[in-house]
Amino acid sequence: MGAWGITVRQSDDGLDLLDTIVAEQLRKVNFAAFNVSEAVTLLKQNIQEEIEQYKQKPPSKSTDFYINEVLMHDFTNAAILVAECLYDYYQTGELVVYDYVGENYDPVKYHIKSFIVTEMDLPPLLAELKSVISLAELAKARAEAAEVFVHPCVREYMVDIVEATRKGGEILLGVSPRGNLALLRCAKAYAWLEGRDYCTPDDIKALAVPVLAHRIVLGYGSGGMEGTVKRVENIIASLPVPTEEFRK
Repeated sequence: MGAWGITVRQSDDGLDLLDTIVAEQLRKVNFAAFNVSEAVTLLKQNIQEEIEQYKQKPPSKSTDFYINEVLMHDFTNAAILVAECLYDYYQTGELVVYDYVGENYDPVKYHIKSFIVTEMDLPPLLAELKSVISLAELAKARAEAAEVFVHPCVREYMVDIVEATRKGGEILLGVSPRGNLALLRCAKAYAWLEGRDYCTPDDIKALAVPVLAHRIVLGYGSGGMEGTVKRVENIIASLPVPTEEFRK
């Protein structure tokens, strides 16, 4: 159970990672089997590719934060996700996953009743799950970050940014409420790491691109990932920034 009262499979990061497995592994085998070794390799490759992409960007605190505090943790999240999938399978004899299809992303439910797993698959999972801090230290850090104050005007600023990602003829899919929640959590963690007990609009501006850009889907020929990054940057540049006192 995670710090937010949910498993990794139910978390924002976990759902994104599971979507990757669905799109790049399970669809290819018509949801007939879950191959643990292939799933772990696939997730590690995707995470590493995203890290390399961000390393090409100009150095900044927001980029360093996203690499070190989000992407690097995704390696552990990936291992936990696969472990949770194994647990579900061993407990119930199947793994239930959803694929989202069509223009409306309608959910289609699949029951996977075959897992391909060997003794060789387990050591890499355990190695990725090794402790770097105690559970008590982690719980304390997350609890403190969760208590970081976010002024109502900063929350409204976040909502304005997210809503703006859904407007425009070239946009097929904007940021969902789940993305808004991810931005809020990252902003709180970012402020806490900066030694503050409150968020500022600068925290939101620093994290908007790395947290939101990959969640936007543009139409064909609109620039792919570079286009979504530019879209978020333009939104940040166009929206008025709150100037109130942001402390409690």
